[in-house]
Amino acid sequence: KELPISLASPQPRVSRVSQGMGGACFRSGASVIDPASEVARILGGPDVSPELKAQLNLVVKAAGRSSTSEAELRALFDSLLDACPGELCPRLVNWFAEVPQKKRTGLVALMQRLISHAVQAKVAAAQKIVSSDSAESLEFGRVAAKCELLLSIDESQRGGVAVAAGVLSGIARWSLSPNTCDGSSGGSSSSSGFRAAAAAAAEATAASCVSPALDGLVLLFRRALLSQVGTSASAALQRWRDLEDELGVPHLEAHLPLLGRRAKALLLGLALVPEGTKPATLVVSRDSPLDAAGAQSQLLAASSACILSCYFESASGTKMMQGKRVEGGEGHGPRKEFFIAASADLMKRWRVQEVDVFTTSVVGRGNRITFEAGSGSAEVPDILTKTRIGDRISLQCEGHADIAGTVTLKVGANTLVLDKPFVCEVSGSCRFELQRPSVPLFEFHRGTGQTWFSAYATELDGSQGKDLRDLYRSLGKLMSLALANHCKLGFVLPTVFFRLLLRRQVSFSLEDLKGFDDALHASMRKCLKMKPGHFQDLKEVEGLSAELTREDYVQRQVLQTLSPVAMDEIRDGFESLIPPDVLCNLTPGELRQMLCPTDATAKSINIRHIFEVILEDEMAECPAFVEAFWSVLERFSVEEKRLFLMFVTGVETPPEPGTEQLLIQLPFSAFSQDEYLGMLDMLPQAHTCTNTLELPNYHEALLQSGRVPEDASHARLVKELTNLLGVKLRLAIHETAGYELDGILGADRGPHSPAPADASGPVFSPPGEPAGAFAAVVRPVELQAWRLPNCLGDEIGEDNHMQGDNSASSVLPFSLTTSTFGAEKQCLPLKEGQEQRHGVNELLEDLDSLLNTPT
Repeated sequence: KELPISLASPQPRVSRVSQGMGGACFRSGASVIDPASEVARILGGPDVSPELKAQLNLVVKAAGRSSTSEAELRALFDSLLDACPGELCPRLVNWFAEVPQKKRTGLVALMQRLISHAVQAKVAAAQKIVSSDSAESLEFGRVAAKCELLLSIDESQRGGVAVAAGVLSGIARWSLSPNTCDGSSGGSSSSSGFRAAAAAAAEATAASCVSPALDGLVLLFRRALLSQVGTSASAALQRWRDLEDELGVPHLEAHLPLLGRRAKALLLGLALVPEGTKPATLVVSRDSPLDAAGAQSQLLAASSACILSCYFESASGTKMMQGKRVEGGEGHGPRKEFFIAASADLMKRWRVQEVDVFTTSVVGRGNRITFEAGSGSAEVPDILTKTRIGDRISLQCEGHADIAGTVTLKVGANTLVLDKPFVCEVSGSCRFELQRPSVPLFEFHRGTGQTWFSAYATELDGSQGKDLRDLYRSLGKLMSLALANHCKLGFVLPTVFFRLLLRRQVSFSLEDLKGFDDALHASMRKCLKMKPGHFQDLKEVEGLSAELTREDYVQRQVLQTLSPVAMDEIRDGFESLIPPDVLCNLTPGELRQMLCPTDATAKSINIRHIFEVILEDEMAECPAFVEAFWSVLERFSVEEKRLFLMFVTGVETPPEPGTEQLLIQLPFSAFSQDEYLGMLDMLPQAHTCTNTLELPNYHEALLQSGRVPEDASHARLVKELTNLLGVKLRLAIHETAGYELDGILGADRGPHSPAPADASGPVFSPPGEPAGAFAAVVRPVELQAWRLPNCLGDEIGEDNHMQGDNSASSVLPFSLTTSTFGAEKQCLPLKEGQEQRHGVNELLEDLDSLLNTPT
C-alpha cells in the first residue's frame, strides 16, 4: 500500500506491519526491503542531481552511526548549506518509512542534534535575559531587540536546520496520518488491541520529533505574542514571521510537529485567524450565553476563525455595547469565561426562555402562588400568560427568599401551582425567570467519569433534529474558536472523542467498548450468545428488521455509542474554520489538552506547582509578607482555592502545571498615618487577563500605622499579617460579584431594576472605580449615590490600571478601597453649590458623614 503522505518523490511500498504500527515495531524476521539497496531506492531516477545524491549519502551514513562528532556535524552543516529542503526532505522521510527501527531512531536523533547544535545554547542564554525582567516580556519589540543578535543562527548552519526541520515534521505527519494511527489499510478493520498499539506507537514517533530547542525559542515570546492577540492575531503572527526571517529559523508555523503542546497551541491559534479579520463582538448573558439573540447564529455563520470580544449583559452595567448595558470587563478574562459558560450551556436540561422584572404583590399558600398587579401596573405581566404546564420558574422578590419550582397547573391568568410548597406574602419589585425543558448535548458518562454524548446524539432526524444539528455544529465551531482565542471548554472529553474529531480512528469493534462502557460491553457479549427466539423478540420490541443479525445489531450499538451521527456535525463545524492541512500536525492527546481543562475533581490544588509565581520586588524583599501570603493560601480548602483561581484567572479549574504565570504586585501607595490606616481596610483586586493579583502593602501599613511596633519580632509580624491577609483575601474571593461595581453605587435603582429606557451615550464607571474592574461587593447597608471630588484624580496621580483590561477588585462600600488609590479621571461633576474638597482624608470624612446620616 502507498504511504498516506503527500511528498514530491515517488511513494515507497511498505509492509502491512510497518504501516499499521507506524513503523515503531516489526515482526521478527519480516523482510521489508533489501538493506543493500536502500540508498539506491531513494536515489533512483534520472532527476536526482549529483549534489543531492551526495547530501543523501552523507545523511544516511551519519544516521547509521550511534554518535556524531563535532567535526562530522560541521561537515554535515557544510554539505547542507545550499540544500533544497523541498527535494531532500521528502526522500529522507520515504527512506525513514522503509528502514528498520534502529535506522529510524538514528535519523531522528541526527536531525535533533543538528537543530540542538545550532539553537540550544542560544535559546538558553536568551531565557536568562528574558527571565530577569518579567515586565518587559509582555512587549514583543523589546524582547526581540534584546535577544535578536543572541538568537541569530550562523549562516553556515541555517541550511542544516531547515533540512532537519523539514525531515522531522515530515516524519511526524506521516506517523499521525489516519491509516497509520488506526492500524488499518484501505478501510479494513483491525483488532482493538492492534489499533491501540498502532496509535500509541504513532504518537510516540511524533513526540520524538519535537525539538526542545525550537520549542523553547517560541516559548520565549509566548507572553509577548499572547498580549497582542486581542487586537490583531494576524499582526502578531506577521511580527513573529519577520523575526524568524531575521533569526534564520524556518517558519515554525509550517513545522508545528517540531513544537511541544504550549508552543504549538500558540502558533496554531495565531495561524487560524486570516489576515485582516477583525475581532467579533459578542454580547451574551452569563446564564445562557448561547441563548442570547444572535450568539448562536453568529457562530453558525462564521466562515473563518476570529478573535472574540466578549461582554456580559448587566442591567446596571456601566458600558453600552450593541445597545445593551454590559459589565465593564473586557479582554482575555471575559473571553475565557465565555467559552466556559457557552460549553456548559450545551449540557443544560433547562434553558432560560424569558426574564421580566415588574412590580407586583405575590401571595403564596401551599403550592399556589398568586400575582396581583402592582400600583403602577394595570395588568398582570405578559410573562405569566406565556407560562405553561411543565415550565420551571424562578422568582426573586425583594426582602424574601427566592422561590423556584415546576409549574404543574395554571388557575386563571395570575395563579400558578408549583410542585413545591412554600409560604410568602411580599410586595415590590420581582424578577421572574421562565425556563423551558432543553435537550442536553452531553451528559456525565459513568464509564469514563467524563463527559460524553447524550442519548439524543443519535436522534437527529426527529422533530428537534434541525435544532440539534445546529447546536452540535455550533459546538464544533466553538472548539475551533477556542483554539484561535487560546481558551478552553468547561468540561473534559475522553481522548477517543478527539481521535474521532481528527479522523484518526475510522473503525470500531465490540472490544473498543471495554474500558469505555464495561456494562454495555458485557451486555453486548451476552447478546451475541442470545437464543434465536429471544433475539427475534428483542428486534420486535425495538422495531428492527427481521433480517438483522446479532453481529450487525451489536456493531450498530457500538457505533451509536462510540461514533454517533452527531460527531459528523461537530466535525463539520470544527473543520469549517480550520484548514485541513493544519489538523495533521496535532495528536488527539494534544488537542484534548488544548481544549479541555485539567481534572475538575482534583482533591488538592498546589498553587506553587501549578503556576510560575512571580513576586514584585517590593514583596519579594519582605520575607514576613511572603511567608504570610503562602501560609494563607496553603491553609485554603480546595473549594477556597477554586474561588481564588476564579478571582485571579476568571476560571475555577487550574491550568496545566507550568503553563501560566501568577503575578503578585503591590501597586498602591500611602503617605500619611491616616492613609496607612485606610490601606488596612482595602481588599485585594485582580486582573484576570494577565493572572495578576494586586495586594495592598499590609506589611508596611501595619508598621507605619502603629498597629504593630516597628521593633516587633518576625514571628509576631508574620502572625499579624497572616490574620489580616487571611480575612481580606477570603472576603475578596467569596464576595466577587462580577466585572466592576455593577453600579451598586448608582442612584435609586434596586438590585433587579433594568437599565433606563433612555440610556444612551457615554456611560461612566462608578465613582473611583476603573473601567473593567471585577468587584467583590459586600452590602452591609444600602448606600446612596456619592461622588468622588473632581480634583482627587489629579492629587493621587495616574491611574494604576490599563484601559481595556478587566480587573477583579474587591470593594468594601464602607471603607477606603483599592479603587480609590487608582481612581480614573472620569468622575462625575459636583452638584450645584457642593463644596470642592481635596484629598483622601476629606474623602474618608465624606464617607463617614454619608454612612452616619439617616436616610
